[in-house]
Amino acid sequence: MVRAGLSQDRARFERWLAEWKDHTWSHSGPRGWARLQVADADVHERTRLILAAPARDGLSRLATVAESVRAQRDLHNRCRIRIGEESLMLHEAGGGWLEIADWTTIDEKTVRTLARATRPKAGVRLDGELAAIISGVPDNPFVRICELLAASRLYEAVANELDDVTDWLCFELSNAGVGRTQIARHAQVSHLTVVRRISRARRGAWQRGTG
Repeated sequence: MVRAGLSQDRARFERWLAEWKDHTWSHSGPRGWARLQVADADVHERTRLILAAPARDGLSRLATVAESVRAQRDLHNRCRIRIGEESLMLHEAGGGWLEIADWTTIDEKTVRTLARATRPKAGVRLDGELAAIISGVPDNPFVRICELLAASRLYEAVANELDDVTDWLCFELSNAGVGRTQIARHAQVSHLTVVRRISRARRGAWQRGTG
């Protein structure tokens, strides 16, 4: 009976894998495997929209950007939690960790880590943003992982880009005479972090010859 159960689970995994292969090959070209990549244009556009939000002054702008960084990293983390749940589903259906990693372009150690992190949890909250990411795709863990992985990489890239903007805003405010304690309060970081951000931006300005 145990062998029959395992065989049935493996058949489910094989069906999901076959569906994933068909889905991938049918989307060859610009929207095929490239779907797992993050286009610089998409990152810059999302960053531009965030920075387009109105602000009263430099401190208000800093607070908005710093909060956006936290929001993007939170989305990135929630995507990864969901990826872990989907990976665990594939494993419980008879898939080996290495083959799951191979077919999701995630290294085996990361797949195991993400899946392990989901075990004590009842499940990640599937909010509107995550639901929108996987809406309209086949009911298949491989496909959902593909969509979530692309989204998580976008969120991470935007957060990194906005982090650089945060450094520069701290630098500009400091040069304008705004106290570092005030800057730290609006960025919701420590005084030491503000000092480090200003130093990074200053080094970047020197390298560009604008400092």
